[in-house]
Amino acid sequence: MDDIQPSAAVILDKGKLTKDELNTLGLIFELGQATNAQICDRLNLSLPSVNKILKQLQTAKLIQPGEQQGSSGGRRPSTVKLCPGLFYIVAVDIEVFGTRVAVYDNNLMLQCQAEIPFTLTKSRDGLPRLADQINAFISINNYQRRQLIGISFSIVGLIDEKNGESCFYLRDEADGVPIRDYLQDLFSLPVTIHNDVNAAAQAELMFGEAKGKTDALVLSMDIGVGLGIILDGAVRKGAKGFSGEIGHIPMAQEGELCYCGKQGCLETVASGSSLIKNAKQAIAAGQNTMLSQLCGHNPDHLQIAMVIEAANKGDLFAIELLSQVGSTMGRAISTMIQIFNPEIVILGGKIANAGQYMTLPMLQALNTYCMIQIREQTQITVSKLGDNAKLLGVAYWGVKNFLR
Repeated sequence: MDDIQPSAAVILDKGKLTKDELNTLGLIFELGQATNAQICDRLNLSLPSVNKILKQLQTAKLIQPGEQQGSSGGRRPSTVKLCPGLFYIVAVDIEVFGTRVAVYDNNLMLQCQAEIPFTLTKSRDGLPRLADQINAFISINNYQRRQLIGISFSIVGLIDEKNGESCFYLRDEADGVPIRDYLQDLFSLPVTIHNDVNAAAQAELMFGEAKGKTDALVLSMDIGVGLGIILDGAVRKGAKGFSGEIGHIPMAQEGELCYCGKQGCLETVASGSSLIKNAKQAIAAGQNTMLSQLCGHNPDHLQIAMVIEAANKGDLFAIELLSQVGSTMGRAISTMIQIFNPEIVILGGKIANAGQYMTLPMLQALNTYCMIQIREQTQITVSKLGDNAKLLGVAYWGVKNFLR
């Protein structure tokens, strides 16, 4: 990666920009491209002031002409957008059994990404090693630290974004330092942390199946279960950022003990962890299924992808496992549909890759438990962003935070 250009140096040193110039750049980023009228309206600026600001930003080579927008009549309004490659954001998605890292530019164009063998733990003991791996990834791809505006993390579980703390993972009760501050010291770069499902919901709203929608639900079906809530065109995180914990609503009376401390949570009966647990128990009991061969006759190596592969090959036991998860999940999401009345429910996570083996029993459950007047107005679809949704979502928030 070449050294930073003069135009990039201007924006990286935000002190060289006026407040109105910085706000204009932030709005252009948020909208992807913007017209003069949109900037006037959203920032409450006069047209002469906006014209002057845009001229200065163009002279500094921070913005360039965008695509002309459609018009009901007359001349189509012109737009402006950010120049590519002004700066870069590192996005990191820490999952239970692995971590992915990616670099995006200021227009959220993916530059490079990789998988890192780091698994989520309760303590922070492994974070220095994770920092070394991420720094090596940055170095290998020839990014200079002064080109980077920060690192934005997606982490599972309850995330207090305001205070920069994780409630379940990567904690250090002894020193009381929030995980965000700890990571900033490790990397010597600005850090933001976000809940993984909220990040996926933001990506769906900006670039995915929820684009152009005002009310949507994003269901993440992975090792655990989470829900991203989009209302009135924005991701709603709740008072402390803890909204959408659908995985911990009670579904089985006096059921299995969940890691959250409650019994019978949805995650104990309809999640990737429950799917794998039930498959392991059946294999140990002598169940006739090709899952035994797929996991090398070692149930400890069983993965969600193997269950989906077996179902696609016609394994009736694997199909039944996925069907049970889909049916139970449909019952749970039917409650959310009746509460929020969304235009669309977007299915994401590794289990969503099961396709019809999940969606058909889910739809049957929705038809059973939802009021028809609400259900028939709700579209059910699978995310097209896939695993990149969380990375894209935290990258968006990282850039937005920088341009604030």
